[in-house]
Amino acid sequence: MPIRQVIDFTEAATTPSRSIHLAEVHLFAGVPLLLTLTLAAAATSAAAAADTAIGLTESVGLRVLIDTVLIRGNVRTRERVIRRELLFGAGERLDAATLRESERNLRRLLYLGSARISTRLAATGTDSGATQVLVDVEDLYSRALSPVFSGELDELSYGIVALDYNFLGLGQLARLELRYDPVAGNRGSLTSQVPRFR
Repeated sequence: MPIRQVIDFTEAATTPSRSIHLAEVHLFAGVPLLLTLTLAAAATSAAAAADTAIGLTESVGLRVLIDTVLIRGNVRTRERVIRRELLFGAGERLDAATLRESERNLRRLLYLGSARISTRLAATGTDSGATQVLVDVEDLYSRALSPVFSGELDELSYGIVALDYNFLGLGQLARLELRYDPVAGNRGSLTSQVPRFR
């Protein structure tokens, strides 16, 4: 069984296009074999070329590792809440299926409007083979206030319900209900729902 080791994943600026060079050393029976793959993306950004590289590197069996995960666009939602929905982390192998599944995890959250996960080559000065994963999200307004009425006109119960789907930016549901009931009197309740404990 060959042992694989990524030795280079760099961007070379060419005019008018950009290239990504991937090189991998295979040690088979103690003999090093070098496999090099160059991907060119004419008139496209390095991010688009890197997206193309994910699929192509998987098809030829190259291993690309995640250097950093950058989360952008969140104003109210805390970064750790977004990270808990991701199925990958820094130091792990880059896998397109895992990125897409993580995107779906983020899109199902009621307090996020959009989620896009993309890749780009790490900035100059980082280790070769470094790929950054960019997680772009958009916070939605996640609060609601609604009146509540029930019963007959002469025995009318009324109140108000306040909801927050992203309480304190933690992705928790908080519900406050204040109600007047002609039989039971004034009452109130506060409930919260925690989707995940980690």
